[in-house]
Amino acid sequence: MLSHENAVLPDCCYRVSVKLLIQNDEGKYLLSQHKDWNWIMLWGGLDFWEDIEVAARREAKEEAWLDLLDFDLQPKLFFTVKPPHKDFHVAQVCYSATVWDISKFSPSEECIALQYFNIEENETYCRTWESMRKIYEDEA
Repeated sequence: MLSHENAVLPDCCYRVSVKLLIQNDEGKYLLSQHKDWNWIMLWGGLDFWEDIEVAARREAKEEAWLDLLDFDLQPKLFFTVKPPHKDFHVAQVCYSATVWDISKFSPSEECIALQYFNIEENETYCRTWESMRKIYEDEA
């Protein structure tokens, strides 16, 4: 079976990524510290034939051992990127979600820490702060 790890995508194709925009009661956004990058939104790839919400819940559990309380199926933001050191492009779709409790967080192979940031801190620490600011400004 062909997996996404060894698949070669033509230049006209994108790998779809689900990003989770998780905000607490204080208006801060939950970011994860990736082992190879700076602070980013929790995210993961959409598997073939997988439902968006199923993918979001799976990734939250796999990467941070978190359970999603609510998930909004209306995308908040869409953008495309070419990840560093990858030879394919990614279509990233951001969705709002809430979590039960981040105290259940357990570091994983990819996510080594979780922390809530306000939008100003986000600009300093988060690799994708431009997209976070766009979402923040649209909600204001």
